[in-house]
Parts: sequence; structure tokens; C-alpha cells
Amino acid sequence: RHLQAMEVEIDGKPEKLAPGAQIRDAENRVVVPASLSEKSPARYVVDGAGMVCRVWILSPREAAELPPPPYPK
Repeated sequence: RHLQAMEVEIDGKPEKLAPGAQIRDAENRVVVPASLSEKSPARYVVDGAGMVCRVWILSPREAAELPPPPYPK
């Protein structure tokens, strides 16, 4: 979800968006951070500086095909 300016929340913690970061919705359209809904399943990539540079919001079908999250040992 979008927090402010170039900051989003991923897995409950704030993350900075890289300059030129690209966010794509479930229909593969580029969207601005402020248009993000509260919670959406997504995949993302961070750059060398640890900033989020690409985000893909998953469709319901894509989300259903994800493997279960890893559980702590």
C-alpha cells in the first residue's frame, strides 16, 4: 500500500521506491503509487541500493498459483 510520496508498505514495513520505479496493476497497466489499494498481492524487485524498483500487482489467478509462504523453522 502507498504511505506517502515515494514510500510504500510491503509486508508491514515501509520501503522506499527507487527513482523511476514502475508499478503495474493486475491488467499490466502502469499506475502511480497513490492509486494502490490497501492490500494487494504483489511481487517486487529491489535495486542495488535496496529500493523497490519494480512492482507487479497480481491478478486473482496469479495470486492463487503462488506457492505458500515459507514458514519459520
